[in-house]
Amino acid sequence: MAASANRPTAAADAVVASARAGEPDRYLAALLAPPAARSGLLALAAFAGEIARVPYIASSEPAIGEIRLQWWRDALQPAGEAAARTGNPIADALRAAARSHALPSALLLDIIEARSLDVAGEAMADDAALHSHL
Repeated sequence: MAASANRPTAAADAVVASARAGEPDRYLAALLAPPAARSGLLALAAFAGEIARVPYIASSEPAIGEIRLQWWRDALQPAGEAAARTGNPIADALRAAARSHALPSALLLDIIEARSLDVAGEAMADDAALHSHL
């Protein structure tokens, strides 16, 4: 039996569930956005939630957190073929949103780098460093 055209896929359901669990405020904001922007905003919220969890998951072993963050860096690198998939529904949705909305990959990588400092547990050197981190 063919799936309904209006029925979200399992991958889309995973993105929505991750956004709702990890970034509830961004999830709700995405629901209020125009339909054309909604899936991209949900992908960004899911990504932000996944990245924010890394320092907590790897609090006792920072190397594990760095491995996870490196996976995200690699997953967000432009692929030679637009249809290439990572196997991770959030990464695939984020890559699609970045292509569709012309999001600079440097901005997404900056989010990862900020969490890298959190994983390392480094204190901010001064107020300027803290402001840059935030």
